[in-house]
Amino acid sequence: MSSAHLGDSWESLRKKIFTSEEIAACDLKVAVINEIIKSREDDGLLRQQLAKFRKL
Repeated sequence: MSSAHLGDSWESLRKKIFTSEEIAACDLKVAVINEIIKSREDDGLLRQQLAKFRKL
């Protein structure tokens, strides 16, 4: 495996290998996950407790 750099930064590489639609979809997923984490932390819920709610 080559150790040559594929880009100057993650952002430049990201723009080369993903379409703008793929980047937008990924960014939306990240935002949703971050909100879930923030909400869980604000409510003091553990991941295991949240998993139980999802199964209901």
